[in-house]
Amino acid sequence: MKRKALFTGGGGSGAEAIYRYLSPKYDLFFGDCDTEKINPTIPSHRVIKLPLASDPTFTPQVQSICNELSLDFLVPSVDEELLTLASSFDQFTTRLILPSPSFVETMLDKLKMIKTLFAENILAPKTLLFDGDFSSLTFPCICKPRVGRGSRDITYLHSRNEAFKFRDYLSLSTNPGLFIIQECAKGIEYTVQMIADAEACLQTVLPVEVAVKRGITIDARVNKNEAVVNACQAIHEKIPTPGIYNIQLILTSDERVFPFEINPRVSTTLCLALAAGIDPLGVFDANLIAPKTILDYTDNVRIQRFWHNHISV
Repeated sequence: MKRKALFTGGGGSGAEAIYRYLSPKYDLFFGDCDTEKINPTIPSHRVIKLPLASDPTFTPQVQSICNELSLDFLVPSVDEELLTLASSFDQFTTRLILPSPSFVETMLDKLKMIKTLFAENILAPKTLLFDGDFSSLTFPCICKPRVGRGSRDITYLHSRNEAFKFRDYLSLSTNPGLFIIQECAKGIEYTVQMIADAEACLQTVLPVEVAVKRGITIDARVNKNEAVVNACQAIHEKIPTPGIYNIQLILTSDERVFPFEINPRVSTTLCLALAAGIDPLGVFDANLIAPKTILDYTDNVRIQRFWHNHISV
C-alpha cells in the first residue's frame, strides 16, 4: 500500500511537478485555501480545501483532514502555517515534515536569522534594522520586510542618500522598523535544499544555481558546488534541526558563501531534488532506517518554468 502525503500551498509553482514525480510511489494530496490556484493536471479528488492559517480552527481542521485521509506525512509549504503547525507537533499522529519550532521561529524573522548566523561565526551579509543607523553599511543594499516571502516589498538601494529618501517615503505608510537593510553580496545566487531526518541527521544538501528569478525561481540547475555544499553543511552542524528547509545564498567570485535567507520549509525547487533522484519523504518513513551519510543525486538537472494556458468552458 502506498504511503499518503498532503502538501499544503498546493497552488504553488512546484506542485504539479511534485505530483508527477512522487505519485507513482505515494498517494498524494494538495491543499490550499484557494483550490482554484492548484494546477488542473492534479486530479480534483487529490485537491483539498484548507482554511487560512489565521483561522483559529486551522490546526484542528488540518488534524481532522489528516485523520480522515489516514495520512502518513504532512508537508507544510506556506510561511504563515509553519509556526502554528510546528508548535502543535505532538498533537498530530501524522508525521509533520517541518523543522523544530525554535528553528522555524528564528528563521522566519530575517534579522533573528542573521544574528543567529553571526553568533555561530557563520559568514553572512551585514544586516540592520531600517529605522536605525545604517551609516556603517556598504552600498548597494537591499531593503525588505523582517517577516515576508516571495520577494514581496523588496527594494534595491544603490546609495546611502537613496536609502534615506526611501526610508522617509516608507515612513509615510508603515513603520520602517518592520524592515531590514542588508548589504548585497556580489556573485551567483543559489537556493539549497536541506533535508534532515527526524533525528536532525543531514541526509541531503542539494545546491541549485539560479539563472533567472522573479519572486520564484524560473530557470536554474543543480550544481554540486563544493564551497556551497561545505558552507551549508557547516550551517546545519551549528544550527541542527530535523525536517526540510531551504538556504538562499550568494557565492562570490572568490568562493565565499553569504547566506541571506533561510526558509524553514520546502521551497518551490523541491521538485528539482525529486528529478535529481532524492525521495524527501522516504527519509522520514518510520519503516525505513535513514542512512547516516549524505545521499547522492544527479548533477546538472535543470528546471525551466513556462506559462501554461488552461482554458475551460
